[in-house]
Order: sequence, then structure tokens, then C-alpha cells
Amino acid sequence: KNNTRGGDDTNEWLGNSIIGHSSGAHIAFLMLLKHLCLKSKLIKSQRNKLKEKEISKIDMSSLSSILGIDFDSFVGLSGPYDISHHFDYEAGRGVEEISPMKPACGHSREDFHVASPAILLTKLIAMNDILEEGTVQNDDGKNDDNADVDSLLQQYGSCCPSMFLPRILMVHGMEDGTVPFTATSEAARILRS
Repeated sequence: KNNTRGGDDTNEWLGNSIIGHSSGAHIAFLMLLKHLCLKSKLIKSQRNKLKEKEISKIDMSSLSSILGIDFDSFVGLSGPYDISHHFDYEAGRGVEEISPMKPACGHSREDFHVASPAILLTKLIAMNDILEEGTVQNDDGKNDDNADVDSLLQQYGSCCPSMFLPRILMVHGMEDGTVPFTATSEAARILRS
């Protein structure tokens, strides 16, 4: 689309971006992934209402009214994307009890996993593998017999949230002392998988 805010018409609208730094990157990425999960569930429910031959008639504009803003890109700057790993890093620095992260993300490893976009992203990508191959593989490349394949397929059908990932840019300083750069490199590794 052309720039509708006036000025040079050669500038093009790049869409809606969500940008966050540090804990803001964590919250923004988690919100984006949960938004994609909701979008997938809504599309699945619309598909179930339509006959197979009418699937192309899914009204994306009606989804927009339910979902709100649809994001075209995400920029994360120095974000802690795996809260459990970040808690361990903070414990190594002796700041885990004064950090606001622990009360904000829960007080247990289980709560940390729920609040970790890297964990959710891993599940979404595994779900994509299920839909394409019918199996989930663990880090060793072997089939993971403990994966809850039926639950994932029942929840999302053939509409995997990772299909809707927008453009993503993750940036991190190598000498960051608050959030280690490995937090971003691990999230980027998951994205590339």
C-alpha cells in the first residue's frame, strides 16, 4: 500500500510491527505466539463450519475483528525468551530473588515454561512437524513417543500456528551482562529448525 500519512509516495507501508527490548521482547514475542495460536484455532473453527469445497471462503476480515491487530513483523532486542534458563543465569549472578522476573513469570519451573516464548515456539514447530510428517522428533532426531500428538491435532487441526509467523528480527549484544546473548541465539536456532 502507498503511504497514507502524506509525504513521499515511494515509501511503502510495511505493516504492523511489534517491537520489544529485554523483558518487553519476552512479553511481545509471547503475545505474538499466543495471538498466532488463537488465529489458528479460529481458522480451524471456521473450517469445521464450512464444507471442504468452501474452505477458500474463510472470511479473514471477520477474524481481524476478533483478533485485533495482525502483526506483519516482530523485532526483539536482547530478550530473555526462555525464562527457566534466564532464572538460572540470574541465580548465577546472585540476583534471582531481587529480580522482578520471578514474581512476574511465576515461582516454579512449570510456570517459567508456560511464560517462555521459546518453549511455546518449540511446541508450535513440533506441531508443524506432526502435520507434515505425522511424528514429533526430539533433539536427537528420534521420534518422541511422549509427545501428545492427538491433543495437538485435536486443538489445531491442520492449521498450525507456526504457519502464520511474521518476519522476525532478533538482535542481541554479545557483551550484554543482563541477558546473555545465548538467549537470542537459542530462540533463533529454534526458529530456523
